[in-house]
Amino acid sequence: MADAQPVVLEGDWPRDKVVIMEFPDEAAAREFQNSPEYQEISVDRKAGADAIVLTVSGVSTAQPSNA
Repeated sequence: MADAQPVVLEGDWPRDKVVIMEFPDEAAAREFQNSPEYQEISVDRKAGADAIVLTVSGVSTAQPSNA
């Protein structure tokens, strides 16, 4: 998911874009980040963007049950 016009509700956000990628766990995110395939294509991203890359835990897309 990417948003080229995030809306800041509180505080300072000196960025102009947000990109969110979902992985099943931190190990999978690190595997992707360190993969030769990603390293090869990330050269262009790193040359053209000032980025902050982080992991965030606890975000769930599971639907609540009606039990």
